[in-house]
Amino acid sequence: MKTLTTIALLTILTSQAEAGYIKNLSGWEELTSDAQSGYVMGAYDWMSQVAPVEDTVSINKCALDMDLNSSDMIELVDTFYSDLSKWEAPPFQALLLGLRKVCSKHLLND
Repeated sequence: MKTLTTIALLTILTSQAEAGYIKNLSGWEELTSDAQSGYVMGAYDWMSQVAPVEDTVSINKCALDMDLNSSDMIELVDTFYSDLSKWEAPPFQALLLGLRKVCSKHLLND
């Protein structure tokens, strides 16, 4: 079982590594759904653990309270990109701003 998990993880990471830096909507759309899932979870981990932003604690609480998963985070990125003026932004920014928007509403309701 451990070997299968390792192989699956390496396959996902290889796909992401081959994709390179994702600069905008065009790069985001080129990713497979598995790569998008890996991207948002990696970006979320980076945001919350490695390079926390000023509202990390409230975003983490919100994500846990709302039980957000990678599909929800992909939807946040896709929703961000529905505005044509934002197509040049990187998906990391799309995720962060989407989380802030969703979480500000959630935390106001607490």
